[in-house]
Amino acid sequence: MDTKEETLSGEIQKEIANLVDKAWTERKEEEEKLRIEKEEAERLRVERKTDYSVAKTLSHPCDELIYKSSKKSDMIELQQKSDEILILSTLLKRDPRETKLWKDFKGGHSELEKAMARSVSGAGAEWIPTAFSADLIDRVRMASIVAKIHDRITMPSNPYTLPIVGSDSVAYRVPEATDVPENVPKIKASRPGTRKVTFSATTLGVRVIFSEELNEDIIIPILPFLRQNIILALAAGQETTVINGDISATHMDNDVTDALDARKSWNGYRKTAIPGAKIDLGGTLSLEKLRSIKKALRKYGIYPSELCWIVGTSGLDQILGLNSSTAPRDLVLTPDKYGPNITNLIEGEQCRVDNIPVMVSEHVREDLNASGVRDGVTVNKTIIILVHRRSFMFGDRRLVTIKTAENIETDQTLLVVTQRLDFQALQPTTDPLVGIGYNLNS
Repeated sequence: MDTKEETLSGEIQKEIANLVDKAWTERKEEEEKLRIEKEEAERLRVERKTDYSVAKTLSHPCDELIYKSSKKSDMIELQQKSDEILILSTLLKRDPRETKLWKDFKGGHSELEKAMARSVSGAGAEWIPTAFSADLIDRVRMASIVAKIHDRITMPSNPYTLPIVGSDSVAYRVPEATDVPENVPKIKASRPGTRKVTFSATTLGVRVIFSEELNEDIIIPILPFLRQNIILALAAGQETTVINGDISATHMDNDVTDALDARKSWNGYRKTAIPGAKIDLGGTLSLEKLRSIKKALRKYGIYPSELCWIVGTSGLDQILGLNSSTAPRDLVLTPDKYGPNITNLIEGEQCRVDNIPVMVSEHVREDLNASGVRDGVTVNKTIIILVHRRSFMFGDRRLVTIKTAENIETDQTLLVVTQRLDFQALQPTTDPLVGIGYNLNS
């Protein structure tokens, strides 16, 4: 090989080396980008599962006791008492420290006294409950079937746009570099697809009316009842809207006509289900029909751990009835069969079909027609819902707050409790995120 050929060969090798270095650098940059995106997604996931229930800045040692979730029974009791004092002082329009309950609350718990002592000089005496406790927020979520199965995120603004990964990167075969650089094809590029989901908070509220003159002795005995009533009312509002919500001008159910009905807050499971994921059950239920609903979800129906059945009492009875004394094995497994240590156990699940949890909700309607909507004529049909849990998320803008007012014309006191939140699909609503089995005899 002469000098000219050697020079050309060296240049080719150098060019190839440069291309390899460039490809390697681009690959490392793409890996770093994906690593950062993954870390951010994990940060959001952890954030959703830990302190998302904290409704205010924890600036005082006492705040840690009241406004952060705890599994300790004494802490839970302390938080419940804090809620009762908040309700009482709001109704009476009195400083919490002036109520009869305050002395027992402040002096009856050593951890609270220690937290007050740890505060800056003079601040401990000034601390009073100003918001509902973490225990009440947790109980609202636990009282709702649907709130248990979906993640939540705190909305830092309203509206809040959440960027999410819509599709993954694609791997391609890389050809061997056996030719001159200009003839070697580049590694095919791809980038993860992204989409934006916008949360716009809606206010759900509960109003309680007191028609007699209020004093502390009258209110104290009913405080636990009031607290529980608030929890159940807010939970019911969330649950019925997630299942039956429809923001169309005309709701799919003809008895939802009030513009202030909670079921007009956002689109729920029934509204989100696309036609191809709705299965006519023909009046009766079978394992094959349940599997046909799962099949209609396509890629969203692959992993049982990401799915959940939502049924009414009639649907649950019919699912449990699939087991037969003549069958070689149980088609439906109940908790006594699989025990508390099964993977992805959901508190309150009634049984499992193909390892998918079955949850029962009173808000799954059993007065529908054969098309799966309410028309007021045919009212003896129900539905069975299969939802892909990871495809939906709650957004919390403002957690539970309390206000009161007097109506001098009726001599009544009004107690109003509200929260601001939204519920959105994270994947395109043209995809089969929810399966519906309709025309099932109720």
